[in-house]
Amino acid sequence: MKFFYGTTMILIALAALQLLWFNAVQSAVQLSVSLHHEKVRELNDDLETNTASLNLQNTKVYAPVILGAGRGTTGTHLFTSATCKLGYPSIHFNTGCLPTESITVIDTTTDTIEISDPMKAIYQRHSSLMSDFSTRTVKHSIAKSLRDNILKHIDELIIETKNNNIVIALHDNPIPSLLPHFISAVQKHHELKPPIILLSKREAIEYTERRVQSHGKNERLCKNPLPFNRTTLRGGVFDLVSCIEHALDGLTPEETDIVRTEDLVYNMIKMKEEKGVDAIASEVRMYQEGVDNLSLFSYDMFAQVKKTELNDLVESIRKSIGGSFYPGVDVLELNFWRNKLIN
Repeated sequence: MKFFYGTTMILIALAALQLLWFNAVQSAVQLSVSLHHEKVRELNDDLETNTASLNLQNTKVYAPVILGAGRGTTGTHLFTSATCKLGYPSIHFNTGCLPTESITVIDTTTDTIEISDPMKAIYQRHSSLMSDFSTRTVKHSIAKSLRDNILKHIDELIIETKNNNIVIALHDNPIPSLLPHFISAVQKHHELKPPIILLSKREAIEYTERRVQSHGKNERLCKNPLPFNRTTLRGGVFDLVSCIEHALDGLTPEETDIVRTEDLVYNMIKMKEEKGVDAIASEVRMYQEGVDNLSLFSYDMFAQVKKTELNDLVESIRKSIGGSFYPGVDVLELNFWRNKLIN
């Protein structure tokens, strides 16, 4: 009897210990699961916080197009060298820069220089646009046809860069004379993302006097422009497309077919003779102030005490651009392009 009682007590004790062990394990598991869920919540919270921070930091993403909006005689050559040194294939008027180990400037009309097919196609598109601004074209063109050609060539240039996944930098003429239309084309082909705008600027009177002296004969301005719009950048004496559209507004199709471009524009020397330096400088000032509001980086190298060095300008632009391009066209892809050009 005692043996049976003792055995029973032992079994009860073992059962109790087993129950305690089971409860302990269950509690541990529940605690582990609870801690895991808490950790997951913390990680999710951190992820949401980081993502929110990331989104806040990238509320403005840009298309892979850099527009040097500074007018000629404001340091556009140095800006071109800077974007090229940063690794972006760059075009300045009728010359181009292909990033390699060192900066190389080539004449786009030189057939003996071999460049990769995509870049060659881009230069050809740009050359077509440049031809629209030649003295011969402006003198002998019908205004409506010239406008259509300009818009077509802008569109083709932006499409060419996008199709080849190239971050291109465009400087000097004809960019400043077509800036609002370039912006529209970039946004049209890049999901409404704006281009990066870099502005080289100069005090308006100083700029006008220097520009008249150096390029006044070839700098064509609108005789009867729309008022400059600081928000859209349309209008003013420099916007050739808006100048043509304003002149054609209200005309019949038959009438638009006979309006010549040369009747709508005159050169900067002629405008100075008719309206004076201050009138041109006022247009320059409005243009620079309007573009400054949209630019990611603007700089007046002529207002500096010391001469602006290329490397200093490169670093300033690098900091301003940062990681502004959307994912897919980044440093890795750009490095690939550099290697491709080098090899």
